Amino acid sequence: GCFAAGTPVMMSDGTIQPVETIDLGDHVMGKDGTPRMVMGLPRGTETMYKVSMKTQHRNEIARLASFVCNASHLLVVVTPQHIRKTTHVLRGKKMTSVCWFDWHTAQAEDGRPVRLVKLFTKSWDHDTHGGEAAADAKAAAFRSELPSGDFEWSIEARDVSLLGTHVRKATQQLINPVLFQAGHLSQVLERHGYESGALEMAYLLGFWVGDGYYDRAAFAVDARDTAIKGRMQEYGSMFDLVVDTREYKKYMYSNQADDKADPTDDSPAKEARKVLGDLEVNATLNRDETSPTVKKGFTGIGDETIFLRSSGTFAGAGKRKPLNTGNVFWAVANAMGVRGPDGQHAKVVPDVLMCEPFEVREQFLAGLIDSDGHVKHGPPSATIKTIYTAICDGVIKIARSLGVRVSVSTEAATVVRGVSHKKAYAVFLSDPENTGVLASILSRCALERKKLPAPAAVNRKGQAMYFDLEKQAPAKYYGVTLADNTDHQFLLGNMMLVHNCGE
Repeated sequence: GCFAAGTPVMMSDGTIQPVETIDLGDHVMGKDGTPRMVMGLPRGTETMYKVSMKTQHRNEIARLASFVCNASHLLVVVTPQHIRKTTHVLRGKKMTSVCWFDWHTAQAEDGRPVRLVKLFTKSWDHDTHGGEAAADAKAAAFRSELPSGDFEWSIEARDVSLLGTHVRKATQQLINPVLFQAGHLSQVLERHGYESGALEMAYLLGFWVGDGYYDRAAFAVDARDTAIKGRMQEYGSMFDLVVDTREYKKYMYSNQADDKADPTDDSPAKEARKVLGDLEVNATLNRDETSPTVKKGFTGIGDETIFLRSSGTFAGAGKRKPLNTGNVFWAVANAMGVRGPDGQHAKVVPDVLMCEPFEVREQFLAGLIDSDGHVKHGPPSATIKTIYTAICDGVIKIARSLGVRVSVSTEAATVVRGVSHKKAYAVFLSDPENTGVLASILSRCALERKKLPAPAAVNRKGQAMYFDLEKQAPAKYYGVTLADNTDHQFLLGNMMLVHNCGE
């Protein structure tokens, strides 16, 4: 395809590269996870179009689901077949009709023939066809002969305006899972002397992104979640790490906001809370309550800290340097890029995770969900809320790379009972087609309240999205042409499936 400068493209090794920097002979990522060689580099200037996800409600945002392409760019789309049989009155005559989608050739303003999907209708009036029962039988027979499969096709951006209302509303683009599996985490562990343990390390990394201290190998948890402590001990021992805990005062529960009491400024609990808070936690209303159930003095952080230290260091000091010294978890967190520089990127879900083995990606998300996710079981869903864009974007990418359906909504900055809450992103994970992609992740959680049974099978497929199209001013475009013996499709950095240019 041909795109605006800066459009991120996924290369065959899972790295992300701006489209204008791609050279002849480079390989981009195919939808099946295999490389597609770049054979040409079209360039030019043309009217541009912005393609973005159509959101479903006011607070939802089209994060990481947009791109800008040239007018003649072929959009990869799918239109589900829509067949409907109705009985109605038209001009005083009662009739039975069948509506369906089928192929049609239209003509663009410049005279080009354009093959597209169109809505067709065929009717049988009851008087002519022997009454209602006979007309209905003929309509049913006709309907049974119509193709029922989806239409998978492509259309130039400038020609989308030729689509009829019903077809336009039904037509979607695809966000494709990343089927390529590299194993970068295993390689990092091997360099530190560990030939196994990628799954366990991925869980620890995910949990750290959710509730870890930025400057040390320590995690804040709820003291009641003993399963977390057990898993930390089990997984930590694989890397010669010992678990120490420091529990602060127990907290009472109350529905009365006036009962909340903050710890003193110099207390250990206060210090523990300062360094956390990457993910905010919902206070949920029970049906018989008029105010949220809140923890006295609870600010979204647990009341026990778990430390992972090397078995060769001494416990008790709690100092950062000894805790991190010789600590393979800390070394891996830095080497994988999970621990970022600071600020909005203090914690990062790095792009490299999109191309890890499926099980590694799942373990990472399971750790993150165990630390700060909210899970519903019927139908299954998980919500992760964060104030940090780097975490939001990373969760979106790794979840979509597994075939999980993702939507993002925003919550404006507010002040509740005197407490300031920053703008937050709620990342909602679901599996409406029950393909097993979300259940497979949740089956890896340690907490029973967040766990689901492992599915019998997992089907990773593209997630369809409705899209908006906005015409823009002419600008330079940069394209890639793939080999003739390919499907001419590849993935952008946001996993949207696109068509090459110059076929």
